[in-house]
Amino acid sequence: MRTDETLRLARQIAEINAVVPGIVASRLMRLAWAGTQPSRADRNEFTRMSSEKWKAASQSAVASTLFLFNLQMEAAQSFWQAAMFPWFGIPARQGNAGSNPGAGLMTAALAPYHRIATANARRLRTS
Repeated sequence: MRTDETLRLARQIAEINAVVPGIVASRLMRLAWAGTQPSRADRNEFTRMSSEKWKAASQSAVASTLFLFNLQMEAAQSFWQAAMFPWFGIPARQGNAGSNPGAGLMTAALAPYHRIATANARRLRTS
């Protein structure tokens, strides 16, 4: 049975795989046409290529860290609720049987790359 996280991850990967070849082709053509004397617009685009990769990587690291932190906090809360249930009458949490933490982590990590790649595809298609 596929979970929502797994379907979301599959959609992200499919969309990234669909748009990235066009982005690479467009930018390589621009690089080839610019030659040894790139215009200001060309230089701006080449700088943007690099800065976008760093931005996506840092956002991905933050999103992954936050996802794992929240997962750890949920596990700790479940543990303490289960440990205190007999003494304080705190109802034990029911686990989410359909959750897939691995797919959730990958979805969080890929989200910045997906957002930037799809935005680039739209922008480069219109320019």
